[in-house]
Amino acid sequence: MTAYERLLGALTEHGCRVIENGSRTARATCPAHDDTNPSLSVKAIDGRVLLYCHVCGREATPGIIAALGLTMGDLFDIRGGHDYRYPGGLIVRRYYPNTDGRKTFAQKGNKADRSLHGSDHITQGSRVYATRL
Repeated sequence: MTAYERLLGALTEHGCRVIENGSRTARATCPAHDDTNPSLSVKAIDGRVLLYCHVCGREATPGIIAALGLTMGDLFDIRGGHDYRYPGGLIVRRYYPNTDGRKTFAQKGNKADRSLHGSDHITQGSRVYATRL
């Protein structure tokens, strides 16, 4: 079962109205507040689920997940987290081992790799924006 399927199932079991839009996106009534008009956006992307309640805001995800009886790890297809693979061989695993929802990162592979994540997808003629810190 994917994280998207797990989340939609939990929303349905909780009594939330779920409307699938196709392309692994959905809207639902939010379990974190008294919602009559579906304000929760759900999107499956790269082995994980993104949530955004247009009423509660960005900081509401842990509360939404708790209202459903899930953990932040349930937002990933692999509950332990998600691997980000870099072109030079670095692998960074993002996971939620804590009940308070804090992210933890572990590295393995080529730790000397200084490539940018996703840079291997840049093709000839692509427009790339760089920001200065």
